[in-house]
Amino acid sequence: MGADRNACQLYQVMRLDAKVQDCNNAIERLSQPPALIVTSRRGFWGWLSRLWRWVRSWFGR
Repeated sequence: MGADRNACQLYQVMRLDAKVQDCNNAIERLSQPPALIVTSRRGFWGWLSRLWRWVRSWFGR
């Protein structure tokens, strides 16, 4: 976050308003708490299910 603040100050001095807004957005995103991670069938459990099916089919040969 410190790097973003330094970049923001530099962009303000250089009068690059679009970059200042980008830095402010980045600082805001970093200062918010992380979102909860919801596991789905595509995540770990989906991977584990596919692995288990593969193992069963391999031993079924």
